[in-house]
Amino acid sequence: GPWLPEPLPLGAAGAVAPSGSPMRVLDRPSLELFLLQCMAPAQPALLRGAIDNWPALRERSWRDLGYLRRIAGHRVVPVELGANYLSSEWTEQLMPLSQFLDEHILPDLRTQPDLQHVLQPNDPLPEHIPPDLQLTATPRNQVPPTLTPSPTRKRARLDSVEITGGSPGGSPGLPPSLAARRPRGYLAQHALLEQVPALARDIIVPDYCTLSTEPDSDSAEDQSEPHRETAGRDFKAARVNVWLGPGGTVSPLHYDPEHNLLAQVAGAKYVRLYAPEEGPRLYAHASGLHKISSQIQDVFKVDHVRFPLFAEARYIDCWLRAGETLYIPPKWWHYVESLQPSCSVSFWWS
Repeated sequence: GPWLPEPLPLGAAGAVAPSGSPMRVLDRPSLELFLLQCMAPAQPALLRGAIDNWPALRERSWRDLGYLRRIAGHRVVPVELGANYLSSEWTEQLMPLSQFLDEHILPDLRTQPDLQHVLQPNDPLPEHIPPDLQLTATPRNQVPPTLTPSPTRKRARLDSVEITGGSPGGSPGLPPSLAARRPRGYLAQHALLEQVPALARDIIVPDYCTLSTEPDSDSAEDQSEPHRETAGRDFKAARVNVWLGPGGTVSPLHYDPEHNLLAQVAGAKYVRLYAPEEGPRLYAHASGLHKISSQIQDVFKVDHVRFPLFAEARYIDCWLRAGETLYIPPKWWHYVESLQPSCSVSFWWS
């Protein structure tokens, strides 16, 4: 079957470029290093090499849509329809996974020849990252000031159609013939591995998800020291969700109360993070279901008259590409946008 595209090369022409402070990068950190440098000080980091042993990236690649169809195509899944879950036209529809692939993923593959090279199983993935695009470390316990972003809104494009632009009466980012037929669909935050156990064998829950910063009340040791969960304590396993969709899908600016590892299985995403102390400048909903979400749905198109303090908020941003994992500490605000058809797996734990 067709394959999801290899991740966009860093600095790809026409794609949104990081404009804030650079993300800290760690190469397959040890549990102790991750605990002390990421979890304990509540600092985000881009992890490389942490999921290299996943079958989903190798012999049972989830980029192979034929494989997903064979294993789970008949299973009914909830698909979000619309720009994002905060938009007025947002809705949800149940459909077989095979139908979702046919209607929302395959058309996206066919309409972006300038961004995609559909790989065959034995094709090599690019490994080289130009030196001038290497990310640098951010000092611990410090969120550096935001760099001045480009006034031009840059986006990955589908056949010269902006994948995040709006089009009256249709789906943003799709050619008119497709946009007239349906809105963009997103299989978002779905416990697919519980629904289809055969896919669960393709991923390995990172050991980082067994770590905790909570003190062990039964321990005589210093209660301020973070530690790894042990078999003798009540331990709630990480909640695992799958995110699969075409280019242009968006998770609006929001925060989660738990630790979050976002592992990229296919494609690439743009991620922007704001520290909890930036919250007053991010205009959260006052109450209700969306009180952990910002009223600003698009961080690149902000009404600065209505939200004047947003321009002062400092942020860290990066691209998250296949094979990489992003650690997002509790209560860090984040905005996530797919630059191309992509698949992610998230792990939430407390």
